[in-house]
Amino acid sequence: MSDTIYTIKSLSKTYGDHDAKVHALNNVNIEIKRGDFVAVTGLSGSGKTTFLNTLAGLIEDAQGSVLFEGKNILDWNDALRANYRNQSIGYIMQNFGLIPTMTVTQNVLLPVKRIRKEHQEKALQLLEMLNIKDKKNAYPHQLSGGQKQRVAIARALIQSPKVILADEPTGALDVENAQMIMRILKAIHEQGVTIILVTHAQSLAVTCPTQLIFQDGYLKEVLKT
Repeated sequence: MSDTIYTIKSLSKTYGDHDAKVHALNNVNIEIKRGDFVAVTGLSGSGKTTFLNTLAGLIEDAQGSVLFEGKNILDWNDALRANYRNQSIGYIMQNFGLIPTMTVTQNVLLPVKRIRKEHQEKALQLLEMLNIKDKKNAYPHQLSGGQKQRVAIARALIQSPKVILADEPTGALDVENAQMIMRILKAIHEQGVTIILVTHAQSLAVTCPTQLIFQDGYLKEVLKT
């Protein structure tokens, strides 16, 4: 098995047409190693979220190639992309993305198509690991921001993904909860999961072994620590 999990070549993405064109990504080239912990940084509009969404298979008409374990995501049909998102990656949103009418446990199990006893047991194990097992029957409106984000992390982990993609996972949290979420992500990383997160917080980005700095759609710099 290759040490490289993502190989991105000549990746470009344009929105609009004619005079209204916006180059969200411009000729991005990068390899991401299996088991890496990557922070994607840059100003608003720099292309970092478009980059993350392309890795997630959420953008269909980008140019270039995004190889995941040697296979080009950009060539896949909707069914293959959906299977990839369900089986290979976990996606954590800034606004948590919880279903308000579902309990914590039901939200965690949302990616599972056919829920079996082992899935229910794993959901409870994840909630215990994240120190929110006592909230298993609660609804999102009964949770704090930090608790909601931990539910979102549990949901991202329920299918044992190879990669966690996180879009500003600490952006809606106070400093204490943001630091807690980063500690959780680092613990997950230590279990061998590749983590790629978008963040505006330079204080968090500098703690990651790899930092990709975007500017005006270009990957301007790659920092290693």
